[in-house]
Amino acid sequence: MAEDVSDSAARHTRGPLRLNLLWYQGRLVCEVEDTESADPVCSTAGLDAEGGRGTELIDMLADAWGSKRTVTGRTVWFELTGGERLSPRSETPW
Repeated sequence: MAEDVSDSAARHTRGPLRLNLLWYQGRLVCEVEDTESADPVCSTAGLDAEGGRGTELIDMLADAWGSKRTVTGRTVWFELTGGERLSPRSETPW
């Protein structure tokens, strides 16, 4: 999943990227910082499409995910826990 978010950022943005992995209160948090200012687009790819399933997969597999604007662009994040699923696209919990 971290590879998918990083790859998407590399394809759709210009400028530097940063991948942060954090262990926070029993949660693995993955953040990808990039220079894009727009929020990620949630879409459903066609059956024959070779790509375009990134946000759909993150939404299905992550316990929570979202994005936040930064001074230099945005951070797309997701988290994985061993317990209950948090509401999708919730505010950053840390």
